[in-house]
Amino acid sequence: MILFAFGKNRGKLHSLQAFIPSTFSFPPTGSNGYTMPIVSSAISEKREDLPMSGSFLSRGIVLVLAALLAVASSAIADEARPSPRLIQQTPACSDFDFVPAGWTKPAFRVLLPEHITADGQKPLQFVHTKRGQWRTSANELLGAFDVGKSYELIVRAKVHDNDVQIELTFRNLTQETLRNVRMLVCSATNHQPGTPAWSNPMFIPAEMKDDRDLQGRHWYRHVAPGRLFALRPQGWVATHPSPADPDPDKVPKYSFTPSPTADAIACAVESADGRWQFYQAWDKPSRYETPCPGNACMHLQPLVAEQLAPGSSVTLRGEVGLFAGNREELRKMLQSKGFER
Repeated sequence: MILFAFGKNRGKLHSLQAFIPSTFSFPPTGSNGYTMPIVSSAISEKREDLPMSGSFLSRGIVLVLAALLAVASSAIADEARPSPRLIQQTPACSDFDFVPAGWTKPAFRVLLPEHITADGQKPLQFVHTKRGQWRTSANELLGAFDVGKSYELIVRAKVHDNDVQIELTFRNLTQETLRNVRMLVCSATNHQPGTPAWSNPMFIPAEMKDDRDLQGRHWYRHVAPGRLFALRPQGWVATHPSPADPDPDKVPKYSFTPSPTADAIACAVESADGRWQFYQAWDKPSRYETPCPGNACMHLQPLVAEQLAPGSSVTLRGEVGLFAGNREELRKMLQSKGFER
């Protein structure tokens, strides 16, 4: 297992602590090992009319000293707060667990990408298991690897407090023009099985044991119906194939069905308490896929290129992360970043 820890990213728009209201209650640290960020409540002060005397001056000095101590304590706590980081459980592969700032375990996993398809070409599967060359610089991870004799991929992942910004560059290594090239990107709320295995208690109950099948069935029956959506130009649309009857025994274990349209901008699933969105977004039109009972994950199929000539390259921009707010607020954030076309 390889872990990449990056420097602090202060003042980010989507910092976990910046968004979490003081009344929000995180799952407590327990057998699942999660320690969430602690957000202090606002302190209301009772104002008093004090006489202009030595007593007043003494109190003023005490207040100044208390303020200085509070600032110093805050700075120490901020420095002790764990930085966001990426973990490659399979060394040198494009398969990452992401640990947000202030967390002690991962919040999500992303496979960059899982599969690649093109017209008239044999699908290239499990691309995320291909080994490459990787290096880090500041808060960025850069890797390059070949996918058979068809593509060279360059992956650039830049971490922020609670999201990963991604650039994926595809270069055609063949001697023919490739048409309708698409990739499939999997983003999951768990890593099952894994070393170590984990799941995010914001989406999978903390008491549920580390079991891919068990968590996949829970995802299909209880999470995806009513909480997993894809963003199209006309708005958010449900992705579950049978939300009124989400019986995992009535469908194949890995029954992914791509959407008939290819205009999705993002997909997102709401946390159990309704306060958070786990999302994936790309700057190219995508197909979304229906959930399946095989795992607690969601998928998009961005269009890499309609045509990719021999030796030519194309770059896609994406983002995977946690957002504090509802789907419409998430949409506005994605619009501000230029994802909605």
